[in-house]
Amino acid sequence: MATLISGSTGVNKIQDGTIVDADVANIAASKLTGALPAISGASLTGISPNTPSFSAYANAHFYMPLSDTWYKMVYATEEWDTNSCITQGSGTTDNRFICPTAGKYMFTYGAHMTFSSGTDARMSLKILKNTTLIQEMWSLNSSHQRAYGSWSVVIDLAVDDYVEVFASFAGYGWTSTSLFLYGGSNLKFQGYKLT
Repeated sequence: MATLISGSTGVNKIQDGTIVDADVANIAASKLTGALPAISGASLTGISPNTPSFSAYANAHFYMPLSDTWYKMVYATEEWDTNSCITQGSGTTDNRFICPTAGKYMFTYGAHMTFSSGTDARMSLKILKNTTLIQEMWSLNSSHQRAYGSWSVVIDLAVDDYVEVFASFAGYGWTSTSLFLYGGSNLKFQGYKLT
């Protein structure tokens, strides 16, 4: 089907559906409507950024003295936090994401565990929405004295829902001071709004 295009040389008939630059070079910005970029190169309209978003990590090693005990993760350093959603401190309501805008959110969390004695270890991490378990993942290592895991999950949140991460381990043959989670980029909690 033929399409009429007003270009710099008058009316051009495009029969095969392809359009070349010369056909659209002089279209006025006022002719573009809806969620389209302006002809001037201005920003797109109708596009929502993936915010709120955040990235936080532990700036020190995280020691877990007791086997089969869940420890709440402490993320003392924020790389960014667009809406001040991560609470800081050592209280029971700190180190959690508090939802400012309802929607679906993508969360990523991970850790790298090491131990200097013993042979087998299982590192477990879980993510909770309010107090409800959403996902529990684990990593097992039986010879290298290291376990690593990084996982992602999408969670549907309402305003003021909160999300937090806990860690645990199970293993044999070490003292409590020999096992810890590496701090820094190995121990992160990140998230952003999808819709």
